[in-house]
Amino acid sequence: HLNRAVLIGARGSRANFTNGDLSEIYAPKSIFQHAQFAKADLDSANFVAADLRGSNFRHSNLTQSNLQEANLQAATFEGADLSGARLDSADLRLANFKGAILSSVTGLTQIQLDSACVDDQTKLPANLNRPAPCSPTKKQVGP
Repeated sequence: HLNRAVLIGARGSRANFTNGDLSEIYAPKSIFQHAQFAKADLDSANFVAADLRGSNFRHSNLTQSNLQEANLQAATFEGADLSGARLDSADLRLANFKGAILSSVTGLTQIQLDSACVDDQTKLPANLNRPAPCSPTKKQVGP
């Protein structure tokens, strides 16, 4: 168990926290690229300005977590519960929120949401519009 652990600036590329109890973990500015957080309890976790690119949060509990300014590029949040989470200025490019609960997150903008992947099962805040579904080529189309 790492609940209430203090990991300020910690580094753990490809670390495995699957099924872990990381509730109230305090890990601002940490670097956990491509880490496994599947089915982990991250209730009230603090990942402010953390680099979590490519990490797996499938079916995790991220309620009340603070992900402000976090780099969540290409991270997977399929089926995750982000109720009450803070996403102010988080980088959500290509992040996968299929089936995720985002209905009560704060700080999420339409621009952030449009850069991420959602599906019909994603629960969105009432003030935001569902972007077009993601396809493998959606983000690669350009000038």
